[in-house]
Amino acid sequence: MPHRERHAVASSDFAALDRVTIRQLVQLALEEDGANQDLTTNATVASDQLGRGVITAKESGIVCGLNFAQEVYFVVEPRVQWMAACMDGTAVAEGATLAHVAGPLHAILRGERIALNFLQHLSGVATMTAAAVDSVAHTRARILDTRKTTPGLRVAERYAVRVGGGVNHRFNLSSAILVKDNHIAAVRARGGSLADAVQAALASVGPGTAVEIEVMTLAELEEAIEAGARAVLLEIGIIGDACEFCTGEDTQSLMEIVARENAAINSGDRSGAIRLAGEFHVRLAQVARNRPIQDLLRQLVAQSSLALALYEAPGHLLCVDDDHINIVNAVSAGAAEKSRDLMAHHLDKAEAEMKLDTPNSPDDLKAVFADVIEARQTEPRQGA
Repeated sequence: MPHRERHAVASSDFAALDRVTIRQLVQLALEEDGANQDLTTNATVASDQLGRGVITAKESGIVCGLNFAQEVYFVVEPRVQWMAACMDGTAVAEGATLAHVAGPLHAILRGERIALNFLQHLSGVATMTAAAVDSVAHTRARILDTRKTTPGLRVAERYAVRVGGGVNHRFNLSSAILVKDNHIAAVRARGGSLADAVQAALASVGPGTAVEIEVMTLAELEEAIEAGARAVLLEIGIIGDACEFCTGEDTQSLMEIVARENAAINSGDRSGAIRLAGEFHVRLAQVARNRPIQDLLRQLVAQSSLALALYEAPGHLLCVDDDHINIVNAVSAGAAEKSRDLMAHHLDKAEAEMKLDTPNSPDDLKAVFADVIEARQTEPRQGA
């Protein structure tokens, strides 16, 4: 499959975490794992037995979490020697050496799982962030994170986003104002408007606090800007436009994609189902007559398809609850609000089904990107 070369992120380009913060997270993880009472190691490893190990990459990606792994071994047993072979932010190939450890064998084994957990998880976040950053590298867009983090690991995951080249958004509810649909609905229930929500937010904080607002349509975008919002979150906004512009031909085209997707699901063709799910979302942007979003989605869908192929929970068969059929029916009926609700539910459910700690077998990736590979192979080649 086509491969985009990834470059290392210079260590000076992202703010590193302080050791006190890393130590706190490491201690909690070791306590949770019962590292001081490893019954198996205590029964099978002599207290004076020495050992050594090499940590290698099982797949290519962006390294992140070496400082966490090193701290794990320092906390478990200061006599363990740690030597990193690279630094956080380094782009590595499969099989690359990341670090060496040597010292008391019982300490190496007691800390092994937690050290690898931090490395695997944070490297995964950094790698997926870098892929998203690469997909918009030719634009002025930046990739920001959200508060949808693993409880207790927000600081670490935000660090991994920075390592991957992304940008941190608000840290928590007290660091900035983000007026979302539920807040706007609360203001409208009292007879107010979206502009009233923005102005109330601006009045409640000083000029140093960012005020952002979620909008669904271009009209809401203009209203938010005129009201003084400094940033706008475009949340599944193309659905409203799709409802406005959808024709009978568009409905038929979307239903044909859904039918092919369901056929792939029913036949167990997971790779084809992933590819067709991406095609469905790109086609929706076409129905909305939104070319910029369509071009952006085409790139992001490729990254999302890769994430689904690698990290979707085993046994989950994508849109088995007829999500796409329900969305098409709502769009063709012009039901904008219902369409947005269905899409929001669909995206939230897809995110919940991701199992980021254990990648699946990558054997079917060529099938997922079969159309991309075929297009690349049939393109006329030009000389250098």
